[in-house]
Amino acid sequence: MCAEIPQGMSLASLREFSLSHGLAPVPYKSGVNYIVETKTFGRFGCKVTIDADVIKVVEFHFAD
Repeated sequence: MCAEIPQGMSLASLREFSLSHGLAPVPYKSGVNYIVETKTFGRFGCKVTIDADVIKVVEFHFAD
């Protein structure tokens, strides 16, 4: 799912994406955000870096 989040996506679009894919918490600010799959209880997710309400970097994140 992280690969479906393109660099340059707006923060508003990422919020919609998160809600439609069962990801939480819904990101709301610039900086580093972690959004995770609720169905895996947060084990799988994405580390998303946001600057000026635009997605800069998206990385897969696995909780040990």
